[in-house]
Formats: sequence, structure tokens, C-alpha cells
Amino acid sequence: FPSHDSTPRRAHDTLHLADYLAQVYLHHPIARQSDLLVRIGQARVLEAKGAFDPRINLKWAEKATPEKQSFDMADAGVSWTTPIGVQAYGGWERNTGPSVNPYDATAPDGQWMAGIRIPITREGWINRRRTDLQSARLFAESTLFEQQLMLNDLLYKAAKSFFEWETAHRQLRIYQEALEISDTILSNVRTAWRLGERAAIDTTEASMQRLTWLQKWQQTQTSLS
Repeated sequence: FPSHDSTPRRAHDTLHLADYLAQVYLHHPIARQSDLLVRIGQARVLEAKGAFDPRINLKWAEKATPEKQSFDMADAGVSWTTPIGVQAYGGWERNTGPSVNPYDATAPDGQWMAGIRIPITREGWINRRRTDLQSARLFAESTLFEQQLMLNDLLYKAAKSFFEWETAHRQLRIYQEALEISDTILSNVRTAWRLGERAAIDTTEASMQRLTWLQKWQQTQTSLS
């Protein structure tokens, strides 16, 4: 918010409301806090989306003796679950060796596979992941709304403070000019009184007028300090 320094500004140092609000928007802690809140919402969405990222698996096992190889098993693949629950997968598998179950055995070069899996119920981890993603998106939307409320409140208070500050400085300049004028009037009245052209009561009235302007100037000066 505006500084309370009452030192007069030079013409090229004039602070405009738009420039002031821009600085508040860029540097005020509340503005930074609102931006951080939005980033947290975006991070939650990315984290929830990560549950649907493609997954790669690789398994390999081998057991051999000097006389013969007992088994050689390798399994590699990739799967991707879509937000609607359909899972696509593909991979390569090789199971060879005397110890391998004939039902699981493959050709020496292995075999390729691909396909899709479609869930027949809405229960399970797929439904939970979808729910987590929807919740994260709703949270991210709420952070945008909350950020707007925080910024609106911040800029409203900043503008109000700016106008109060500007008004106080204008009043200070007015009181300063009035005080200088009252000094001149008091000096002239005193001179006229000494010459017998004015009554003594006139000097008292001029002094009281000066004290009135001095009091207003001091009060405004204090409010800016």
C-alpha cells in the first residue's frame, strides 16, 4: 500500500493508480499466495492424471547349471488405462527351459501379444482413479475462483488506500498553502496594528486563524507519518 512519506514528489515521480495496482498485483504477498494456491490445484490435477499414464513392466528370471539350463523367463510390456476405464496393452513374453510349465512355454524367440481390457463394473481402482481425477479438477477450478476473490479484495483495498493517501496529500498541500497565507496575513495585521491602522483584536483573530490552519496541517501530517 502507498508509503506515508509526505515528501513532495517531482513531476516525473508521479505515482499513477494503474502503475501502483500493477506493482501490488506483482509483488504483494497475498497476490503471490493466490498464485501458489492455483499452482497447488494444477499440481493435484497432474498427480491424478499420472494414474492414467502408460506403464512399462519388465521381468526376467534365469536359472542354469553347468550341465543344462533350467529355465529362461522374460516378460516385457506396456499398458495404458484411459480415463473411461478401457485398458490397452501390448508386450513380449518368452518362457523356455526344461523346468518351465508346458502350459506357459513359448517358442525360443518368444511371442508378442496385444489387446484391450474393458471393465464390466464401476467398482475398483479404475473408478477410484476417475473419482480422484474429477475431484482434483474441481479443486483446481475452486482455486481459480478463490484466487479471483483474493485478488479482487486485495486490489479493492489497495485502491482505497491509494485514494486515501492521495486525498491526505492534497489536503496537506492545501493546509500548507493556507498556513503560508495566514502567516502573511498575521504579519500584515501586526504591522498595521503597530502603525495604528488596525485594532489589537484583529491580531488576535489573525493568530487564531493561523493556529486553526496549523492544527489541521499537523493532524494531516501525523496521519501520514
